[in-house]
Amino acid sequence: QLKKYGIKENINELKIQVYDVYVKIQEAWSINKIDNARYLLSDEMYNTYKMQIMTMINKNQRNVMGNFKYINAYINEIQQKGNEIIIKTSLNVHCKDYMINTKTGDVIKGNSDCIHDYYYSLTFILGKIDSIKKCPNCNSELKKEGTSVQCDYCGSIIDRESDELVLIDKKMAFEKQISKE
Repeated sequence: QLKKYGIKENINELKIQVYDVYVKIQEAWSINKIDNARYLLSDEMYNTYKMQIMTMINKNQRNVMGNFKYINAYINEIQQKGNEIIIKTSLNVHCKDYMINTKTGDVIKGNSDCIHDYYYSLTFILGKIDSIKKCPNCNSELKKEGTSVQCDYCGSIIDRESDELVLIDKKMAFEKQISKE
């Protein structure tokens, strides 16, 4: 079924790829450097993360996430829209998740010894998106050609093509603390 959409991996490899993309994004988030995972995020997701990180930096905070453990993933739906493939997934992971003060290192929210059980609904896009002519954030004309361009008006960085899974939507469906180490 995946070959129909030009996806080379089998379903289990695709599930692991979903998990790997999630971890790369969360690791970049956890060190307040979302630019490290820019190529894995849609413009909207990137700008949302960037704003949230700037707020945390201004408050001397950092959301520490780590010790990721894959539990399960589901491929809920695959659909093709033009030259793009939309992949809707569910992902269950265990990890640490707490907030620290970046000046003191003190835990200010959560518990550094606790493991959380998270269940996410994640939507990815896969495919060529080279037809973008206007900035999706401010609607200004994009003047430069290439796979990635910065909008002259608002400064947003727009990726025009990707052969990676790119996260376009993330919703937490479930969360609970399950244990202390």
